Amino acid sequence: MNFLYINYPSWIHPEIFPGVPVLGLVRWYGLMYIFAFGTAFFILKKLLKEGALDTPEQKATEDDIFSFIATGIVFLLIGARVFLRWCTISMTRPILIQSITGRIRG
Repeated sequence: MNFLYINYPSWIHPEIFPGVPVLGLVRWYGLMYIFAFGTAFFILKKLLKEGALDTPEQKATEDDIFSFIATGIVFLLIGARVFLRWCTISMTRPILIQSITGRIRG
């Protein structure tokens, strides 16, 4: 018995505008990432203006904020690809994952 199974309604799509040629490429999780990084940028910019990001030895600049956000985006993309690859391997080769983790699925 699989108690973690959920029947999703058929009207839920990963695309925001399914069926529209160009806008069908925009997905909900992509919109969430844009919103999250945009919000983080504006909050960090406000903290920079207040001086909350400064240390006695070094003053933070807007370039530091941009570098921080850009690094977050790069590592997000790398982490998403690694996780996707790990999920693909674990689904297609469970014996390999069992030997790495030492666990056996029942």
